Amino acid sequence: MSKNKANLSIRDLRKTNVAFLAKCSRRYGEEKQVLWRRTVNAKYRGNPAAFFPTWTNNSQGRGVWKGVLKGVDTVKDGSKLEVKDGHSIEFWTEA
Repeated sequence: MSKNKANLSIRDLRKTNVAFLAKCSRRYGEEKQVLWRRTVNAKYRGNPAAFFPTWTNNSQGRGVWKGVLKGVDTVKDGSKLEVKDGHSIEFWTEA
C-alpha cells in the first residue's frame, strides 16, 4: 500500500505536548478549589490567589512543573484578561 493510501495520521508530538501543557495551565486558573491545584501549590509553594501558576525557587528542577509553566506563555498568547472588580486578579504579576 502506498503512503497516500495508507492514510496514517501521526500527530506532531511537540504540538500535542504544548497543547496539553497549555491546558494544564488554563485549568490551574479555572479550578481554584480542586485537590490537584491545592496539592501543587503546597508542594511548589505557589500563590493560591494567582490565576496562572508561577515560578518559585522551590520549583527549580521539577520537570513536570517546569512544563506546566511553559504552557502559561501559550495560554497568555491566546487569551485576554478581563478585570472586573479587581479582587480576583493580581495585576502586576498576571497582566
